[in-house]
Amino acid sequence: MNHPIVVAITGASGVIYGRRLLQVLIEKDFEIHLSISESGQKVLQHELGIDFDLVPFQLSELVPGAETTKVTYHHYKNFMAPIASGSFRTSGMVICPCSGSTLIVIATASSGNWIQRTIRMTEQRLQVVLT
Repeated sequence: MNHPIVVAITGASGVIYGRRLLQVLIEKDFEIHLSISESGQKVLQHELGIDFDLVPFQLSELVPGAETTKVTYHHYKNFMAPIASGSFRTSGMVICPCSGSTLIVIATASSGNWIQRTIRMTEQRLQVVLT
């Protein structure tokens, strides 16, 4: 059984790479858990002209033509999302693009939203596997 891939889009320039990653993963029929930070939403609007809401989120607004039940969206502030739990199994997490503030969170082991907490939980699972 393959575990889902977590994809987070944060507020760095280059959101076109995050959208393309989603397109490829959807085409390859991966199960995806997606979150977009508020800054990521603003950069998507600025760089790609995509005007959408984080609540309610519609995948087709981000990836035109993508209608799939294999993408689960989680609001970036939802700490109750299953993916924020250390027991939720994944194949990995991709932050694309990764903003400087998100990178600082990874480096300093802090968290202020769901994306950052998931990074921490993924890192803790990796530490358990590696030790």
